[in-house]
Amino acid sequence: MLLFPMANAFPQQLIFNQSKLDNIRLDYKESKGKVRKEYERAVKSILKEGDKALANDVYSVIDKELLPPSGDRHDYYSTGKYWWPDPSKPDGLPYIQKDGKVNPDNDKISDSKNMDRFLREMHTLSTAAFISGKKEYSEKAEELLNRWFIDTTTKMNPNLNYAQVKIGYKGLLYSGIIDVNAMYTLVESVIMLKKCNCISEATYKGTSKWLEEYFVWLTTSKSGVKESKSENNHGSWYDVQVVSLSLFLGKNDFAKSVLEKAKESRFSSQIEPDGRQPLELKRTLSMNYSCFSLKAFCLLAKMGEKVGVDLWNYEPSSGRGSLKKAVYFLIPFMNGDKKWETQQIKEFEIDSYIEVFVLAASKYSDKSIAETAFRKQKKDFQGSMKSVLF
Repeated sequence: MLLFPMANAFPQQLIFNQSKLDNIRLDYKESKGKVRKEYERAVKSILKEGDKALANDVYSVIDKELLPPSGDRHDYYSTGKYWWPDPSKPDGLPYIQKDGKVNPDNDKISDSKNMDRFLREMHTLSTAAFISGKKEYSEKAEELLNRWFIDTTTKMNPNLNYAQVKIGYKGLLYSGIIDVNAMYTLVESVIMLKKCNCISEATYKGTSKWLEEYFVWLTTSKSGVKESKSENNHGSWYDVQVVSLSLFLGKNDFAKSVLEKAKESRFSSQIEPDGRQPLELKRTLSMNYSCFSLKAFCLLAKMGEKVGVDLWNYEPSSGRGSLKKAVYFLIPFMNGDKKWETQQIKEFEIDSYIEVFVLAASKYSDKSIAETAFRKQKKDFQGSMKSVLF
């Protein structure tokens, strides 16, 4: 069954190009499933992934065997992925950090993987529903939203008090907020479903209520306030969450204030005049983290467009670095013209970051940026929606 009601007035997509998305939806409707050639591969891919998601089981934060220190199954729980037993201690406690080396014991707690899967499937299902109008995609998306955010027997408590717990340490630590760095995609998903009238009012209101409660925790809790003061990618990704939620909840002035503050607290403080990001270069996976940090910067710049804050072209009067300089600093290393000199203990794969350079290319009108990324890719990014919707 196809649903093509008139889209109601609602905020535009945070990251995706809304006009392109609307054109693809209109093409699909008017041609009964066909779209213009430039969109064919992307649409085919998203519908294929949507069909896979339809066949998957429904799950939530309660589906774990190991409980958090609170004993409450509804609390999200994960342990620090780079933290290991101390071999010099009989009981291994407290754990010590081995940056860049993931402790396989993290897999014993399923919340992190389930959250990643949930956010990924929600984006797939909502995009498929928006484009095709097929009710089965939106129904599955609603089922997931209800299980994670509304049903009192299965929903997640709106906090990350037990994210990336450091075993052997007393008290709550704040660094685990980055576990859900992709929360902005959930906001995008709900906007898509609402814009095409593919979500019930009850599910929309229930989800919005949970996101409001999580926003309050994120901006007022001890963990949230501490994370907001982080000086590396943690702080930037915190801002991505806060800004995306602010825009969704209609708190545009709050979003604008965060973005204006980011000019100094994130961009000029973290980026050197030549575009290097020294706080990321200290890591054992310095190339990964330089790109990961850059992705957060680009997302903030994209969302800044919604409230009139131009971060794409911001140049600090102090002569410090800028987003544009950070992008161009990395290009020679992406295309192989320069050798990466700082520590990178695992092979770098551009697939997780290619969208960063495609997005930047669209903003700086420089096709060479995107071409560099495409040349190095190993997966079929050009068959994804992100390849055509920036």
